[in-house]
Amino acid sequence: MFEPGDPQSWVFYADNSYIVSRLLWFTGCSMEAPVSAHRTVELFLKAYLVSKGEVVGKDQRAWGHVLTTLLGLCAEHDAAFSLDVLARRVRFFQRYFDLVRYPTLLEGKLRDGSLIWFGADSSIVPLDEIVAFIRPRVIISDMDWEKSQLNHIFNATGSRWGFQKKALIDSNRHINEILCSATTATKVEFDNSFQLDLPGC
Repeated sequence: MFEPGDPQSWVFYADNSYIVSRLLWFTGCSMEAPVSAHRTVELFLKAYLVSKGEVVGKDQRAWGHVLTTLLGLCAEHDAAFSLDVLARRVRFFQRYFDLVRYPTLLEGKLRDGSLIWFGADSSIVPLDEIVAFIRPRVIISDMDWEKSQLNHIFNATGSRWGFQKKALIDSNRHINEILCSATTATKVEFDNSFQLDLPGC
């Protein structure tokens, strides 16, 4: 059962959303994967904020779907969230979400070259980087990390979690940082070639 004041609950939903995002990406759903990725980033940011004592509720600071606002709130708790390389990736997923979820915002933007990035199939790499940065910083117990959904899927044997495990592992160079066994500030190596946030990229 979901407990809004429990960061482990947020991690559970974020973990599942991350798997869904990677499954979408690997099956060629390049329009849907970044929208799901936006939800994944939102859930991990909120998991971190709840672990820092913030409340996710209407009229509370951690409410809403605007990733840049949530990232700014995280930076109030930890200056590491102010890194430009992180903010650029978060802004990319916010822009993608805004334009796909609310297509009326596309009006007048289809002919000016600003949507060359739209539907880009390389969006999984910045998502992996964001998850590798945020997830291990969520403050939960070592036992809760051990019981977390991603750790459960990664350590599963047999065929039940086969597709999910494959989606989690394949082409994921940040898997070791993501699958933490304790809360820690990971050092993430961000890809310098990332340009999806730039106009006309």
